This record gives sequence, structure tokens and C-alpha cells, in this order.
Amino acid sequence: MVPLFSGFDGPLAFGVFLLACAGMLTMYSSGFDSGTRFTDHGRNMLIAGFIMFVVAQVPPQRLAAFAVPLYVLGVSLLIAVAIFGITKKGARRWLNVGVIIQPSEILKIAMPLMILGTIVLNLGVWGVVTPLQPAAHMIIYVGATPAMLAALLLLIWSWGKLIQDGTAAITKPKFGQKINALLRDPLKFGPTWQMLFMNFTTSGIGIFMAVKLDEIFRVWPAREERIELTGHWHVLSAIIATIILLYYADMVGLKGKVRQWFGWLVILGSDLAFAAVTVFEVKRLFVSEADQQPVVNWTMALADIVLVVVLLMLAGLMVWRLADLFKRNGQWQTELRDDPHLGVAQGDAPDSLAAAQELSK
Repeated sequence: MVPLFSGFDGPLAFGVFLLACAGMLTMYSSGFDSGTRFTDHGRNMLIAGFIMFVVAQVPPQRLAAFAVPLYVLGVSLLIAVAIFGITKKGARRWLNVGVIIQPSEILKIAMPLMILGTIVLNLGVWGVVTPLQPAAHMIIYVGATPAMLAALLLLIWSWGKLIQDGTAAITKPKFGQKINALLRDPLKFGPTWQMLFMNFTTSGIGIFMAVKLDEIFRVWPAREERIELTGHWHVLSAIIATIILLYYADMVGLKGKVRQWFGWLVILGSDLAFAAVTVFEVKRLFVSEADQQPVVNWTMALADIVLVVVLLMLAGLMVWRLADLFKRNGQWQTELRDDPHLGVAQGDAPDSLAAAQELSK
């Protein structure tokens, strides 16, 4: 029995005990006469204490190994709520999986976790150039987990709103109609989809690497570790760039088929490229050094081809914006006229546009 308690922090455990006692005292004073509220609270405290004791026996490395599967489960449940969740009291928050559950309850602490994750991420990045360097990447990925949970809330809210807006005229929308509403506008759907896809190409791979750092990656040749780290950070920055690009294309008013083609080519092209690079990064997990050349060839070829497509979309957008600058009734003039932050009076917009055109010459 002694080893079970040998790793406990005595002062911390005593502080938690005092907080529990204060909670019980508060509940007794306010709810003892309200039926079983006090006894239910006491039961919940005992259950929570037992769970805390059991979890404390699990090594932190083992808990970190469960981070990605649990996160994927949370993503799946909340996406399921957004698509075919049960509406009660005007809100779609519940899910029927044999029993009625409310997955969002798990994420009520997302905001403090986001703050905590940001602090820990900054500590890890700072630690790369300090004596904390040996543990810096583990610190970074531990901090990334709560940040991922907070990003998940944004994704669920955004997808739920797209579905709600797209099916507003339908009394009881079916599953296919909800999917159609979700995917009808790639410039609205794309940014949060890229956030979700990021977890499979960067965040998930990064956490896996942190957990398996000594078992796998420290055993590989240094070149393979450099490939993984370089690809990881480049894919992360490129995904963020595509999110900004999709937001920008939406802001400047792409419409019709151009909007559809631009959005889907950027999303699909970039995701295929990032997936190919991810396979290239971790190829040594499933292929030996002697047999890796075919994998290298097709992943690099695929990444190059689809990235060319994305870059052509970006070039087309920039050429359109540049050509529009010289139109008297183009998008630039509309933006100058309608944006109050530019401080341009409505009658002055043509003169300001002419000045901008002269400056560009």
C-alpha cells in the first residue's frame, strides 16, 4: 500500500482536502434542506476523489500517449452534435449514443485551458534556448493540448452555425441536407476545416513525437529527426497561410463559380500536399531506409504538383486584385467608399482611388 502513496504531494493533497471540506460545508449550509442535494454532492466528491487517486497512479508519459485518441474522440462527438445532435430548449447540444449525453460539458474549461496552453507553449519555446532545452518539446506539446481543445470549440460553433444558416428554411433537415449546408461555401467552411486537418498533420504528429522521442526518434539518424522537425513547422506555417488566404478571398468578395473553384482547389490542393509531406516525415515508421525511395518519390511529386495548383490560385487572386486597382468602379473603389475606418468621404472615393492608381504607377 505504501508505494501507492509514495508519489503524492502531501501539502497539495491536504490543500485539495481542505477545499473539498469547504465545498461540503457550503453545500450543507445552503442545500441540506433541499432533498438529496447534499448527499448527492458528497457522493460526487467521493467519486471524484477516487478518480483522482486512480489517475495519479498512471505515469505522465502514459497519459500523454492517450492525448491524441481522446482528442479525436472529442472532435468526433462534437462534430456529431453539430450534424445530427438533439435539440432541447432551443439548443442543439445533446447526442443520442444509446444514452443521451452532452459532449460539450467536457469542454467547459476550454478557455482557462487555452490560457494555460499559451503560457506553457511560450515557456517551451523559450526553453529551447535555455537549460530547459532537453524537455522543451515535451513542454510545447503539453501546452498545445489545451490550445487544441479551445480551437475545437471554435470549429464546433462555426460548423453548427453554417448548418443552421444553410437549413434555416427547412423544418426538419436531413443528414444529407446538413452536410450540403456545411460544404456549400468553401471559403466559410475552409478555415475551420484546416484547423481540424492541422491536428492530423502537425499537432497529432508533434504530440506523438514528443511521447515517443526517446523510443523512436532518438534512435533514428539525426537526418530523419531534422526532416520531421523541419516538415512539421513548415506545414504548420503553410496551413496558417491557407487559413488567412481563405479569409482574405472571402473578404474581397469572390463570388459564384470562381469562389467555389478557388476555395476547393486551395483546400484540397494544400491538404493533399500537407498529407504527402506528413507521410514523408514519418516514413521510417513503416518502411526501411533501403526501401524508402519509392515513398520519397511519390510523396514529393504529389506535394509539388498540388502546391503548384495552390500557388496558381494565389497568383490569380493577386493578378485580379492588381487589375481591379485600375478600374474606376472596381472592388478597390467600393472598399474605399464603404469602409469607415479609411476616413474617406463618399464623394472623395474616386479622387482617392485615382491617387492610389498614380502612386502604383
